[in-house]
Parts: sequence; C-alpha cells; structure tokens
Amino acid sequence: MKITKFILPALLFVATPVLAGDKEDIIKVHKEYKDAVISQDSEMIIKTQSKAYPEMIEKNRKLALTASKEELLKKNMFEIMTALKFRAIMNKKELEEFDIAQLSDVFAKSDANMAEVLQKQTLGEIELNGEKATAALIMDGNAIPGINLNFIEENGEWVIDVQASMDIALEAMGDQDYTAEQYVQMMKFQLKDKATDALWELPK
Repeated sequence: MKITKFILPALLFVATPVLAGDKEDIIKVHKEYKDAVISQDSEMIIKTQSKAYPEMIEKNRKLALTASKEELLKKNMFEIMTALKFRAIMNKKELEEFDIAQLSDVFAKSDANMAEVLQKQTLGEIELNGEKATAALIMDGNAIPGINLNFIEENGEWVIDVQASMDIALEAMGDQDYTAEQYVQMMKFQLKDKATDALWELPK
C-alpha cells in the first residue's frame, strides 16, 4: 500500500460526536487545503496545516542540504523521504535559497498526480476527541479502510494535524519489514524516479 501522510490505523481513543460547527469547519479546512494544492497557493497550504508544519519542512530542507547518507539513515523514514524529495527536485543552490513561500512548487514537482488525487478526495464520518478530530477519507465515493485524516484545533481554528499524521505514517512504515534503502526504492515514484545512489549524496 502507498504510505502517505494521511494513513491512520484504528483510533485508540473513544470519540465523541462532532458538533455541527466543528464538522463544518473541518470540511472547510480540508477543502481549502485541496484547493490550495491544486492552485499552488503556498500561503494557504501552510495556513491549513498545524503550526509544526513549517518547522518540519525547514528541518528536512537542512537535512537535504547537509546530511550524508550515514546521517540520513539515522533519521526516521518520514525525514529520509522528505529530504530525498528535496534532493530529487532541487540542486544545492535552490536548496540554499528555498523559502517556505515556494512550498507549492515542491508539491507540484514532487508529485504530478497529487492535484488529480485530491480532486477525487472527500471526507466521510468525522469524530471528535476534544481538540482533535479524525475523518474517514473517501476516494471516488468509496471509504478507504484504515485511511483517515487527522485534524487539531489551534487558536480556535481547525487545521490538519501534521504531527499526528506523521506519527501514524511512521507506525505504518514500522510494520513493514524493509530497510530504509529498500523502502526508498519502493517509493521512487515520489522521488521523480531518481532513487539512485546519487540521491544519497550531498547536493551539488
């Protein structure tokens, strides 16, 4: 199965019914995120994500710029894949000059099919647990078993919970009996088919 930041296993908490206003806000932020990716609106992409998102992007940009293969292999698979995605689409100068405002370019260059996939994506049943929520993910009208999207309320606004999604994706990856190098080869479609030895080297 393709591992994405939206893959979540069964929830470990007892969910409470979601309030109508919360449900509307969650559906709204999900639509805003989809529209932002499709229209390549970096500012709105960031606005729809939890506050940890820009820090996460910057951390992995630095890894892409400075980390040797040995150093990368000490990181988790999310960090490895994100750093290698950067290397697959940017040279050293571009990485050095990268600004979070260019985020939409990263989306567009790293996955040409992302906009098409998002257009087919909607939310199903939404469950609330305090300031966190989970929603079933629907593709072409069909619920995808085991694949949900996490949300968190920050400063009174619902946003996509990047940290929770990353943690769950890592758990799913951990259930697979692959080395980091084997996994990178399996996911090379996310690396513009550049999953070669050269991608592990420092950018030039």
